[in-house]
Amino acid sequence: MRSAFLFLLFWGCFDAFAQVQIIAEESVINAEKARFNRRSSEDIIVSGYRIFVGMRSNRADANLLKQEVDEKLDSLYTSQIIYDEPNFKVYIGAYPNNNEAEEAMAEIRQYYPNVKKIRMPIPFKREE
Repeated sequence: MRSAFLFLLFWGCFDAFAQVQIIAEESVINAEKARFNRRSSEDIIVSGYRIFVGMRSNRADANLLKQEVDEKLDSLYTSQIIYDEPNFKVYIGAYPNNNEAEEAMAEIRQYYPNVKKIRMPIPFKREE
């Protein structure tokens, strides 16, 4: 008897919750679609490689090194400065696999013989 009462009570509550309908406004639906599209088009972070050129203790010197790299490599590769406390490090490229990094490093070594390939997180464009 008691179990039948609990069953009916539970069934009544479940039936009441099952009939609830959520009605979303069109603006909410559009905002969620835009958020989803924006998230799916963003870069993902993968474990890849960068070519380390050198480091400087202040930003001005690092900018000079970056300009020198850009001039020597004639914009074939993109360079960037990454602040890794307490130094500013100049890197070239962002390569998702070892083969691409090795190919680039072979060319870069003509100008900078002491470059090193560093494994680190890099942004990677999603395929659409």
